[in-house]
Amino acid sequence: MKKILVTGGAGFIGSHVVDELVNQGHTVYAADRNLEWAKNSKAIYHPLDILNYTRVDQLFETIRPDVTIHLAGILGTSETWNHVQECVDSNITGAINVYEACAKYKSDILTVDVGSRWLAPYTISKRTGAEFAFAYGNKYGIKAGALRIFNVYGPRQGTKIIKIIPKFIENALKGVNLEVWGNKNADLVHVKDVARAFASAVNNLEKIDQNDNVFIGSGEIMTVGEVADLIVKKIGKGTVVHMKPRVGEEKAEAGFMNNNVAFELLGWKPEINLEDGLNECIEWYKKIFGYIKN
Repeated sequence: MKKILVTGGAGFIGSHVVDELVNQGHTVYAADRNLEWAKNSKAIYHPLDILNYTRVDQLFETIRPDVTIHLAGILGTSETWNHVQECVDSNITGAINVYEACAKYKSDILTVDVGSRWLAPYTISKRTGAEFAFAYGNKYGIKAGALRIFNVYGPRQGTKIIKIIPKFIENALKGVNLEVWGNKNADLVHVKDVARAFASAVNNLEKIDQNDNVFIGSGEIMTVGEVADLIVKKIGKGTVVHMKPRVGEEKAEAGFMNNNVAFELLGWKPEINLEDGLNECIEWYKKIFGYIKN
């Protein structure tokens, strides 16, 4: 078993990754600026701003992790145009701070990259951060892998940023418009499947070292409009409204998991189908928004 540090470990994806790693018997440390989902009693949590390199270095010196899963950063879609510098600072400079510590303390790196790429500060900065992971791994002789993830959904995903599943469910529950921007294709993958992928990657990091072709998705394609229609049908409220593509998405092709690299190298494939996943999410958001009592 390994000693693993998860940055962003109290966030949406990170908290599920922590749960999966703990279940597999690893010693798990989770660092995050916001400890909202710091709820696994077997994990060890630390407050951390990745832009504070002194604090990053101190944490690495204390923990000396075998593997660092770097998930911390600014999330979003077109709204990241409203805070470009913050996005660049967190997703690039913050990532470099983490990778500097990984190099110094000889911690292997596993991070996240975007599945499909379009012209927005979020996707550009996350892509750049992943490239730095590979660069640091190459220069300092540590393993570095990245999982290219598509549209993740599931419990604990917030609605403050524009992600289709939580935003569509929230708006449908309110009985308001579900706005479909450009009606691109979407590959929806459940967060628990993503967590399993990260856990498998930890155990097979040598197989994906410096590999930019490890896609994590369902392999199933639906248009965003079809997803919105399905949610409206399940909830019985809301109206689907089609809009023009968002800035940066006009010519971007929405990707999907179209190869078997994850299965061949990690032995991973998705297990949760969209029907079951959506039903779980709808019930979870009903509780969060107070439509049903716990």
